Amino acid sequence: MVIQFSVIVILLLFGYIIVTSLIPKQGRDNSSYDKSLFEPTDSVIYSALPLTKYPENYADFEALFRFIISDMNKIFSRGSNIIPPVAVFTFKDDSEKLNDMFIQSLPPDISKIVSRQDNSPSLSGDGNRTILILPYAHDPFERIGNIVHEFYHVLQMRLCTKIPFLDNAFVWLKEGCAAIAEHVYIMFYFRNHPSIDSINGISRGMSSPSGILSEGWVITNTRNEALQDGFVFGKAQEKYSGTISNYDRSRTAVLFLAWKLSSKGGLSFVLRDLLNDVICKSVYSNPTDENFTKAFGFSKQSFYDEFNSWLVRPFNSEENIIPTFRDCANVFIGTTEPNFPINLLV
Repeated sequence: MVIQFSVIVILLLFGYIIVTSLIPKQGRDNSSYDKSLFEPTDSVIYSALPLTKYPENYADFEALFRFIISDMNKIFSRGSNIIPPVAVFTFKDDSEKLNDMFIQSLPPDISKIVSRQDNSPSLSGDGNRTILILPYAHDPFERIGNIVHEFYHVLQMRLCTKIPFLDNAFVWLKEGCAAIAEHVYIMFYFRNHPSIDSINGISRGMSSPSGILSEGWVITNTRNEALQDGFVFGKAQEKYSGTISNYDRSRTAVLFLAWKLSSKGGLSFVLRDLLNDVICKSVYSNPTDENFTKAFGFSKQSFYDEFNSWLVRPFNSEENIIPTFRDCANVFIGTTEPNFPINLLV
């Protein structure tokens, strides 16, 4: 069988083969993927996965990566073809010696970045170059979620900053949007899947019977921390160094922000339209109080004050920040795929 590659790099180092290709290869289940689903890119993938019998279901990973990047470009970047940085596929298990040997076999400028990470999904860099690190997850929905989350960061970086990293952005906005995009993406395509409530912790923020984001643990945990522990959302959530920064709080804040901006499109505005507005460059590259006000129409401190007040108020249906499935689906007006086209291997 002849497979066409736009770029092929084969390195025989430590007995391992590293291949960078532009077209998804056939999977182990003998499924062939429709090449028309994928936009051409010049991205490069270094992958350890095809080199071992473990895990058995690795073969869908590159196909997932290619489709999701193409799909997210249609959904979030208004037709732009944002090229992902060099992607490195590793094993999730840190104890795998294959990871260490594989990482050492990479080009030095890539290897030094990967070796500094804890082998978790990340968009990492050293100030000069940025790479996408995607450890393989056994759960297919976790594989999808990790790709969506990290490529959303790529979109934030490429569309909203003039620099090759996102260090200046409000962490709660950057991470909260990426995490909500991850959940919404899975819900949109797999809302009728029988195991949606147990997918990658999705039960913490999703509910398949009603087809909407539910309070789950994400919002309930944040409200409980405010009610029981005196947690106050604020400046500590703006930096990774904040001692009380976490994803549940960031996701809840982004949902509250979307609810406040319902007149502008709500979730669609926060996740999609903001990326394509010139003001996003100010919000992500220079997140001052003034730029926050320009982007959202109210001051950062007034948002924090209102959000903290909401956290400790009894639940009120008129202040329900949970978007409906219609709200989620409106984010996807750019996609041309009504169904997820990749045959997931489990």
